Amino acid sequence: TAREQSLHAALRVWAEGNYDAGNRRFDRHLVDHPRDLFALQFAHLGDLVVGRTTMLRDRIARVLGRWSERDAGYGYVLGMQAFGFEENFDFAQAEELGRRAVALQPHDAWAIHAVAHVCEMQGRPDDGIRWMGETRRDWSTGNALAVHNHWHLALMHLANGDHAAALALYDQ
Repeated sequence: TAREQSLHAALRVWAEGNYDAGNRRFDRHLVDHPRDLFALQFAHLGDLVVGRTTMLRDRIARVLGRWSERDAGYGYVLGMQAFGFEENFDFAQAEELGRRAVALQPHDAWAIHAVAHVCEMQGRPDDGIRWMGETRRDWSTGNALAVHNHWHLALMHLANGDHAAALALYDQ
């Protein structure tokens, strides 16, 4: 189908190592297919890799109106948007959307990660430790962000001067 060909073209360019061109192809693909969650997440991660922080926010904003809370995957879209807001220093929006995303999809380690970032950026390690503890069963295993989220939790413990807790996480 045209959708499959478009997606394949973007992935092929990425696989060749041309991340900027690949993400431009994902941009075009998402204009025609704004509800393609795989392409959206791939492009989102691509924006992170190439350092396009405004696109972490803006790409999701462009498609969000084509999604509703009734749609499977909507929580994940909100989680990506939360991270985009955090990376662009809109901490209030990021935290609100991240918490909403987790309420819709508790296993969304990306949304959990976005809220953790907000707590770190605002110097709120106690809130971050509490958040990570409340959600730990949903992010601590079985996903690519588990180690990274443990790292954030360790940083929060270090910010509180609790070196023993940080080292215990490392040992785990």
